[in-house]
Amino acid sequence: MANEKNLKPPRSTSEARERGARGGKASGEARRRKRSSREVLEMLNRLNATEQEAAELASNGVSKNNMTRQVLRMWGLQKKAESGDVAANRLILEVLGELNAPTVPDDSDSGFTFKIEDFSNDDVSDT
Repeated sequence: MANEKNLKPPRSTSEARERGARGGKASGEARRRKRSSREVLEMLNRLNATEQEAAELASNGVSKNNMTRQVLRMWGLQKKAESGDVAANRLILEVLGELNAPTVPDDSDSGFTFKIEDFSNDDVSDT
């Protein structure tokens, strides 16, 4: 049962319209802030690794044109996963799209075939 003190009177059409407009403007502003942050992160991802970081990547077989901050971050994530970090392993599987991979093969891959027979019309007596 609702508490009488918490009930708000019905809003007028103009008040509802005004509140809706304010909510829409705030939503647009939040979307613009998120887009701006995403653009900054994308720009930072494309920056080249420092000389020391590039040397480490090169020693592990990364080509010179792939030595970006993003590759460096993924390399660090891979090292953490290899050391046994469960969260890092999970994140790698998510990025690769393998986290929700089926663990049991579907029927076409299992090698089994099934024949389903219809016994609904058989004459069976109760004895």
